Amino acid sequence: MNNEIEYIGKDDLTERELFLLPLDTSINIPKVIQLPSKHFTCFIVWDSKNNSIQEISDLVETLIKNGAAYICIWGNDCQRVEDICDEIDSLNSPDDSVIMTTSHKDEPIEEALYFFLFDTYPDEYYELTLSSSLTVVIDNKNNLQVIKDALLNPNQFRKYILDKEK
Repeated sequence: MNNEIEYIGKDDLTERELFLLPLDTSINIPKVIQLPSKHFTCFIVWDSKNNSIQEISDLVETLIKNGAAYICIWGNDCQRVEDICDEIDSLNSPDDSVIMTTSHKDEPIEEALYFFLFDTYPDEYYELTLSSSLTVVIDNKNNLQVIKDALLNPNQFRKYILDKEK
């Protein structure tokens, strides 16, 4: 994993710019995340069960400070990561806003990724300043190619998921 943000492309349906950040470990998260929009949706793919509360908090705080306005989490112990996100949001967000969070423990990665790409609508406080989506994959090479393929071809991925549900 290269620990650098990679621009993947733009989704025509949501009109969001899509980015991928593969990390070897959560401590490699860049302190400054430069995306085209002030705010972004974020999908964290991470088996965090062996990580401390401090490690999770550091990652989440970095994402929120850089503009994460909707955070989806997939992987073992993702509910704990979501709870920490909510706690940090309650302490740091402007009074008239909320950072939306979801966890997707019992879903296949494809379903969680579909939700992230097509069903994440931020609090109206962030609507006008959100046009980017960042997927953060932490020490999960097994799912990296599936994620990258979906980000490269969101229309094809959307059709694949919808056809599968028929």
